[in-house]
Amino acid sequence: MKRRRWVAAATVTLAVACASPEGSDSSGGDSSEQTPRDPAALAVLRSTPAVGYDGPEDHPFEVRLRTPAIDAFPCTSCHDGPVTFGDRADEEHADVQPVHPSDLAGQCGACHAAVDPARLSLNTGETASLDEAYRLCAQCHYAQGDAWAGGAHGKRLVAWSGPRVVMSCTECHDPHEPAFAPRIPFRPPNIPRTGAGA
Repeated sequence: MKRRRWVAAATVTLAVACASPEGSDSSGGDSSEQTPRDPAALAVLRSTPAVGYDGPEDHPFEVRLRTPAIDAFPCTSCHDGPVTFGDRADEEHADVQPVHPSDLAGQCGACHAAVDPARLSLNTGETASLDEAYRLCAQCHYAQGDAWAGGAHGKRLVAWSGPRVVMSCTECHDPHEPAFAPRIPFRPPNIPRTGAGA
């Protein structure tokens, strides 16, 4: 019984917080400072439709653009135009130690396009922007790509309902070393139990 009351209270609190954001005019009148009630209308995220994927029940969805401006990715701050992939200069790339893909570790051309390292080279001969890393990753990691498109892998942004905007693979995974290191989990919270069911 107490659990139901807690869930009901949390639901009401959440509904009030979403319906009346701090600083908004809750009187219903027009106000130039009124915050939109639809989270998707906030337009805080730049996104683009996912290429080659549909979400659950074939609904299209969008992927957040990570590049707010030119030079948002490290490689574009130095490389401008075609490059020759050979021995990497250690001093310039000391922070990039690729171990992925394991059989091609250290070969930039396995993923980056020679015409522009800020583009990704796909198996089809096309190139994709760094914001479309999911297109490159899913060529090998197709099961994860399908789970990502279906909503079981990755992170959804903006809101839990309404238009779906998700993060691309490289926003969580380091593209040069994508496996997460093992971590010791935190101990769960100690919640005191009271009442007859304790």
